[in-house]
Amino acid sequence: MARKKTFTQTELFQATHELMLAVGYDNFSFQLLANELDITRTALYKYYGNKTDLLRDYLNHQMEDIVGQLSSARWPSDYQEKLSHLIDLIIGFSETHRISNMIPDQKWKQVANEKPE
Repeated sequence: MARKKTFTQTELFQATHELMLAVGYDNFSFQLLANELDITRTALYKYYGNKTDLLRDYLNHQMEDIVGQLSSARWPSDYQEKLSHLIDLIIGFSETHRISNMIPDQKWKQVANEKPE
């Protein structure tokens, strides 16, 4: 069976999300991700040099999504309803929080130190 040649960012981030929850950071690999997306591993390397870069972009995307949802939410005037709405938004991103906690802090510090000023 021939492999797909393309994938969307949504497909990439969804597969990344699911694999991170299933196998964790240490076992997550481009090979597993490529298999999940039915593409070659080389296709992933065209966009990301390593899993840390991919996960940083994935988490940035997720944070932009939650900020967008928070800023565009129609907040009820009732305090109880407002709190309930906020809790629903937070729970909706609980898996993203779990994923962010899987990544060793040292990985983020190394990437931050490698960026030019």
